[in-house]
Amino acid sequence: MDYNNNYQAPYQPQYNAPRPKSVGAGALVCGLIALVGPWLVNALVLDGLSLSNASESLTTVLISYVISLALSITAISLGAKGMSTGKATGAPKGMAIAGLVLGIIAAVIAFGNILCYISL
Repeated sequence: MDYNNNYQAPYQPQYNAPRPKSVGAGALVCGLIALVGPWLVNALVLDGLSLSNASESLTTVLISYVISLALSITAISLGAKGMSTGKATGAPKGMAIAGLVLGIIAAVIAFGNILCYISL
């Protein structure tokens, strides 16, 4: 008896290759924090603004916009990296585009507000 003539290997399921990780999520998070963060700081700090601590409050607001500018630059760079990675590997680019746009908007707002606070 020859059992090897009709032997077939058992079916092995094909697994899809894992999708490449995108840095678009990081760009989106940085862009959102850069856009919303200073407004929250302004609402919390300037809500209790009095004449005795006005310079300290304005310094806090200025620092929040400097941090926002740094986060927006990070969002812009991560968004650009995510878009180039998405184009090369086929990863989704939606979050990278959203992070890039939010980063640009936050950078313009932060830079304008920094200039306004410096001119005071």
